[in-house]
Amino acid sequence: MLTGIIGLIGMVLLLVAAMHTLRSQMLDERIEKVRGLADVGRGIVASYRQRALNGEFDEAEAKARAVARLRDLRYQGNGYFFIYDETGTNILLPYLPDREGRNFIDLQDANGVFFIKELIDGGRNGGSPVFYRFPRTGTELAIDKVGVALSFEPWRWVIGTGVYIDDLDAEFATELLHLSLIPIIVVLASAGAIFLIARSVSRPLLKLTGVMERLSRRDFDVEVPFRGRGDEIGAIARAVAVFRENGMARQSAEEKLHASERHLMVITENAPSLIWMIDAKGIVTYANRGISGKERDEVIGGTVIEWVCEEHRERVERTLGEVFSTGQPGRCEFMGLNDERRWYSTRTAPVFDGRRITGAVIITNDVTDRKAAEAQVEFLAHHDALTDLPNRILGKLLFDQIIIQAERAGSRAAMLFFDLDNFKRVNDSLGHAGGDLLLKAVADRLIDCVRDSDLVVRQSGDEFIILMPNVGDVDDVSSVANKILEQLRPPFDIGGELVSISASLGAVVFPEDGGSFDELFKKADTAARFAKDAGRNTYRFFTEQMNANADEYLRIRTGLRQALERGEFLLHYQPQIVVDSGRVIGAEALIRWNHPELGLLAPGRFISIAEDSGLIVPIGEWVLGEACRQCAAWQAEGLPRITIAVNLSAVQFKRGDLLEVVTRALRQSKLDPSCLELEMTESALVKDSSTVMKTVERLKSLGVIFSIDDFGTGYSSLAYLKQFKVDKLKIDQSFVREITQSASDAAIVTAIVALARSLGLKTVAEGIESKEVLDCLRSCGCDEAQGYHLGRPMPAGAFAEILRRVTNPQPVQ
Repeated sequence: MLTGIIGLIGMVLLLVAAMHTLRSQMLDERIEKVRGLADVGRGIVASYRQRALNGEFDEAEAKARAVARLRDLRYQGNGYFFIYDETGTNILLPYLPDREGRNFIDLQDANGVFFIKELIDGGRNGGSPVFYRFPRTGTELAIDKVGVALSFEPWRWVIGTGVYIDDLDAEFATELLHLSLIPIIVVLASAGAIFLIARSVSRPLLKLTGVMERLSRRDFDVEVPFRGRGDEIGAIARAVAVFRENGMARQSAEEKLHASERHLMVITENAPSLIWMIDAKGIVTYANRGISGKERDEVIGGTVIEWVCEEHRERVERTLGEVFSTGQPGRCEFMGLNDERRWYSTRTAPVFDGRRITGAVIITNDVTDRKAAEAQVEFLAHHDALTDLPNRILGKLLFDQIIIQAERAGSRAAMLFFDLDNFKRVNDSLGHAGGDLLLKAVADRLIDCVRDSDLVVRQSGDEFIILMPNVGDVDDVSSVANKILEQLRPPFDIGGELVSISASLGAVVFPEDGGSFDELFKKADTAARFAKDAGRNTYRFFTEQMNANADEYLRIRTGLRQALERGEFLLHYQPQIVVDSGRVIGAEALIRWNHPELGLLAPGRFISIAEDSGLIVPIGEWVLGEACRQCAAWQAEGLPRITIAVNLSAVQFKRGDLLEVVTRALRQSKLDPSCLELEMTESALVKDSSTVMKTVERLKSLGVIFSIDDFGTGYSSLAYLKQFKVDKLKIDQSFVREITQSASDAAIVTAIVALARSLGLKTVAEGIESKEVLDCLRSCGCDEAQGYHLGRPMPAGAFAEILRRVTNPQPVQ
């Protein structure tokens, strides 16, 4: 009975230990599940960022879409995702959306845990679990919870989720019931047996002992008594019966094993793999026919090494040595001795006799095709699939080696970066297939015109890099650059069509211009842009002034995005007069940018950047609205009626909503359309002329005045003058300034005035800087003029004072 009681106590202790282990295991599994859910959330965010990088939408929209997607996701009923930035500001909390946008870095739960901070820190450390108390959805009662968050570095977010531990306890209770049911039954049964042990057991035990002796001699033709009893004797009898059945099954299994060994031998002999068995000395004791194609007698008795090529024998010997010394399986690959030089992969497993290794089994497979595929993948990972040139990844690795060698030798290296001029236009004309053929032809010419030691790399698209080791001086670099430009000059035959192309190159030299691939590439790219700005089909060496210009370009481009929101733009107004009378009849609205760091910037510093980035559209819309508002305000004050001239960019015509923008500006300001003059350049008229013409016609139907700015510097065609039916020609200041000293400039101005009169147009001269120039324009018959001699661009208040001094004002027709 004492033994039984001790057994019961032990069983209870085992049950308690099992309960603790089960709950710990369930908690660990739940934490891993939460970490997996957090990783799903992070993956969704990463997918939207990748779509933004692919150009599908901008990064701000990508963030909004990611938040919206996670806001709708639920799991296990009310499970949700949350997002914080790394400062603790909440970005997403579907359960309490009114808390979004607030910072909770110092938030504590009922136990004083700064759980938001710990979740953010855990996100940076791979998703460490955080235990805290938090209300269940729809209640105010704080419950123990475990959460995991994972960091998403590109946006400096942490995305996470959590589960309530009382859910885990409910599951644990269910599991505990299942776990404890059988032990409870056993405990109850054992307790009853203790009190029934008074019965005599000696005689049944002796009989069962006799049965066990016969079974130990593999005499299974014996019956086991007492199996029907419900006490310990019956349990022992049933155990003996199981032992008898197991013995009979083992005997049957041994018979089947012999049959299985015969079947295995058939399979082994016909396996596609070459299967060897070797002894402890490496001698082959068995070999199937396999893929060797050799007779069994040629293999058995020799060594595996005899079938391995010379250069790979050492690796095979090393693998076999490790298998025999460690007792662990080993793998290796080698090339065989046959004429085809095929590759083989082997897996070697030791054979034990007790604890002693007596040999090994080697399974060998032909992996020649796989090795060829791997080599192709490796090639494609470091080469451009179209041109077979090294790609940027390989180019960077090789240039790093060039830099190391140059540092050791105290020599120079150089990098040439270039892209093809107007390649997009060519690609649109030929189609992508034709564009690919052109890029391949360019790559072939590049290889022919560089030195043997130079490396041609395809960066991406139509961009290429030339890496040059052992450069003596810049003349060597100039020589290669000139040769590239010369080689690209002859037309390319692309599918029977001759295509001409040029390139703009930027050159940098190591170590003068930088010490790393990325630094030199950035500067070479900057120099190439300056070459393109210089007229294309040329090259430029990098200078620090370029860097300063590039930094300013980036600063201005970045600032433009916020300038409108911050109200940093303002308009100045330059007077326009009638040449004969000197009467002020209008003003040209000229934008200025009150930059917080660079001060007041003229349009020449930022308009071209605004056009490149597309920001000229909202900026132009603001200029139209402000100019119309100011002109209407002057009229409301009782000042003379004038026209207000506003410049239009070609980019604004491409957007297709210019008519709506102008109409809205006139409607909101209540300005008479005849008081608005829109100035366009000749290039804006010629590009996509059919679309521009429709827009001009609709605007003219409103009563708006149109003039051509910088006339004489662009296309200057009578055809488009007739087609667009503009109202004025603005003579470019490059002709006006030297009109008193240059006969050719005077002739050009006179010709433009005569042309305008013949077409019923007025002329406006720009750049009047002296009385002599104004008198000359008057003698030429020019109608209107503006310039520093007549008045500089000025704020609205100063221009209003000029209008107040005007006597006997007349409406402008």
